[in-house]
Amino acid sequence: MRRLLLAMVLAVGLLLVTPQQVIAKTVLIDMYSIDTDGTGDAIGVITARDSDQGLELFPDLIGLPAGEHGIHLHSNPSCDAGISGDGTSVAGLRAGGHWDPDESGQHLGPFGTGHRGDLSRLVVSQDGTTPTSVVAPRLSTEDLNQKTLIVHAGGDTYSDTPPLGGGGVRIACGIIN
Repeated sequence: MRRLLLAMVLAVGLLLVTPQQVIAKTVLIDMYSIDTDGTGDAIGVITARDSDQGLELFPDLIGLPAGEHGIHLHSNPSCDAGISGDGTSVAGLRAGGHWDPDESGQHLGPFGTGHRGDLSRLVVSQDGTTPTSVVAPRLSTEDLNQKTLIVHAGGDTYSDTPPLGGGGVRIACGIIN
């Protein structure tokens, strides 16, 4: 009788759980400052969570300049600097380019049909906090594995003009394992 009652309670409990609750996964991404010498100090964490809007990123970061910043999912799990074609050291270059599994070759923003690594802008307030979530409607937590989140110094045009969306140098990085 106890087993039957327990089975009934479990069955009712499963009926009350929505599909989103069943598949929701949370990924914590430790973020670090980066420069041409490599990886620097920890600057906080970004929590990534699946939602009915796609992937949502909840940044809790410090030490970034106020304003809008490009933030992208990059193909390789590395925050290391690399040497560009002209022989100069570039912060976070070993993270590779924006994740583009569809091989679109275009920067069209998070709602476009270009790179799926293009995310909505990261906003840093005047007091240095990051109060706004970042959305990636075409991504899920499953897409994050063995990739890198990169924050750029400037905003993002979500286009190929200027080259790579105009975000400028890479200033922060987090590897997702």
